[in-house]
Amino acid sequence: MMRRTAELTMSRMNLSLETLPHRVELRNACRPLLERLALFVLAAAASLAVCIPAWAEGRQVGYVDMDRVFQQSRAGQQSKSDLDNEAAGYNRELNDINETASKVREDLDKNSITLSDRERSQREHRIAELKSQFDRKKQAFAEEFAQHRDQAFADMLKRVEKATARVAADEKLDVVINRAVTVNPSVDITDKVVRTLDEASPASGDAK
Repeated sequence: MMRRTAELTMSRMNLSLETLPHRVELRNACRPLLERLALFVLAAAASLAVCIPAWAEGRQVGYVDMDRVFQQSRAGQQSKSDLDNEAAGYNRELNDINETASKVREDLDKNSITLSDRERSQREHRIAELKSQFDRKKQAFAEEFAQHRDQAFADMLKRVEKATARVAADEKLDVVINRAVTVNPSVDITDKVVRTLDEASPASGDAK
């Protein structure tokens, strides 16, 4: 699968903090959605010619680099920033729980000899409660983050599709591809797609 799950999932932990990614790679996180873009004619790289696929001969062909669109467009940058901020918020909450548990553990270790059995049991119970709370929140955050991430990708791809369709119509293109081994710059419409997408996206300071 093309999806790079290593960047966007959270591994199991034993009260050590392994949290959500602070920075999200939009363009790689949801590749399966790219396959459903009706406008883009996709083909395996092995079947592509050096510049333009053989099946496209005689047609007006354009190429759009999806990575660049996600990286350079205002909409892509905003989507990534929103997800980064969400992940950071989750991390802060998990870190607070982790720090509290660490303090309780330090107190238990430091005063273990002088603590009564009841006091020791209370601290051990508190640590277990914090670990359980951490695990529950971590799972809930992972599910919520994945849902928001996938929705952001889907929304972004719809906007990219509309922008690409507009450019394709203006350029009178028959086919637009988003994979190729090499591309002749004369058929690369990526910058035009980014500009069109930006024109339809409010500047950060304009958003209310």
